Amino acid sequence: SQYVWFYNNSQVYSGPQFTITKILRMHTGDYACLAQNTYLNTRSKKTISLTVYYSPDGSPSCSVEPALNHTALKLLCAWPGGFPSPSLDWTGDLVQAGKTQVDTEQQTNLQSSTAILLPSENLTPNNSLFRCVGSHPALKQSTECSTRTYIPPAEPVCFAYVTNTQQYLMLSCSWDGGAPKALVWWEGPGGQSKGGQENSNILVLRYGTARSGKPYTCYAKHPLLMEAKSCRLTL
Repeated sequence: SQYVWFYNNSQVYSGPQFTITKILRMHTGDYACLAQNTYLNTRSKKTISLTVYYSPDGSPSCSVEPALNHTALKLLCAWPGGFPSPSLDWTGDLVQAGKTQVDTEQQTNLQSSTAILLPSENLTPNNSLFRCVGSHPALKQSTECSTRTYIPPAEPVCFAYVTNTQQYLMLSCSWDGGAPKALVWWEGPGGQSKGGQENSNILVLRYGTARSGKPYTCYAKHPLLMEAKSCRLTL
């Protein structure tokens, strides 16, 4: 017989054995071997499919952000690219015991990203290093990334000041630092409040509207703590 090889329906080689010396992802596709016997005027064709696995570039990337109004941590791990998609898994006893919800990206074990939620009651400030391990069939060893969370140092700080035109009284509250950043909000008498913002918050009061003798309380919530911290001002 005489042999002819086809790649995606284009002839690429003549001979019984077709060798690819350096395999690349571009070689993925269908290969067909056509065998012809000119004496018997017969032919036979056999097709095989070649799939080339390749790993994503670099390593997984880890990040952490607040969730559920700063009552939980959301751990994010991503490693895009590659074929097939890599396997990603957050490791550690704390993660396995504390996770309450897995995002839709983790419906199967082979996805390019994964995210889990850890509620505050399952977290401890002293155990805040999280590791994500990524593995892929094209790699002999797994690779990983890590992210750390910590509570802002010191305590929330409250103070009051006035504008140069003495038209407004500013109540400032901040709790700087931390990873992720804390949520800060004001609650005062008569509905004089200000919704949550990260790191710092300023409640603006027009002159004549501030309440005397009643406290204005600033609350600061971090996902690593069950309870919110606070500081207050009484005018």
